[in-house]
Amino acid sequence: ASGVVTTIAGTGGSGSTDALGAMASFGSLYGLAADAAGYLYVPDHDNGKLRLIDTSTGLVTTLTAAGLTNPAGIAVNAAGDLFVANLGTHTVRAYKVTPAPTASPTAPTIPALTWTAGTIAGTGVVEGSLAVAQLGDPTGVACDPFSGDIALAGYQKNNIRRVTRNGRVSTWTGSGAAGSATGLGLAAEVHIPHDLTVAANGDGYIAEYYGCVISKVTPAGSKTNVAGTPLACAHVPGATPNFYKPTGVALFGNKLTVNEFA
Repeated sequence: ASGVVTTIAGTGGSGSTDALGAMASFGSLYGLAADAAGYLYVPDHDNGKLRLIDTSTGLVTTLTAAGLTNPAGIAVNAAGDLFVANLGTHTVRAYKVTPAPTASPTAPTIPALTWTAGTIAGTGVVEGSLAVAQLGDPTGVACDPFSGDIALAGYQKNNIRRVTRNGRVSTWTGSGAAGSATGLGLAAEVHIPHDLTVAANGDGYIAEYYGCVISKVTPAGSKTNVAGTPLACAHVPGATPNFYKPTGVALFGNKLTVNEFA
């Protein structure tokens, strides 16, 4: 990669216009996901919409706005399943993208909602089925290629949750207390997790916004801090880095890319 930054879409000002490239506008953007065909899926947080960007043309369209309130994180898997953390209703919504992400020239659509995880307005931490679980402020969402589960960052609940393929919600790591303690499952602590990503081997990497660290949780739920010093919030690069309120994390091969608050 050359490191050259270009603008694909957006005026730089707030709005909700569907248009080509620099004529389109968005509200606050919390997340971004790309499929194998080169389309970008963008939760438009302020406008309560799920937007689509065709990277070959820069055309921005709205996929859906139904049922969305302050959408935040987003993830898409190879099968064309799209998952949106709907922060405003404390739920995660799943859609099936049609056609599935391929090199097809046909732009994706999401004709129907597949399922919803979490009780609407359920702000607690309740485990169980999709219908009874409470998620409490989900922000980040990631697909686990190892297990097929979905992983969620519970921003205000200081935990990481999982939605299994058979529709059960459980806590992966985090006691609910804000802190940096390492350990297994509920014995560990995370501090305002904002985003996460999951590697091919099932390890999850978490951007802890107020903890100012990047932590790792294994498939078995063992949590460690892998980069940054807890609460030493500063922009410090190098072999022993510190982070200032990391808001996003992504894997590229064996490297992590971290987005920090300005």
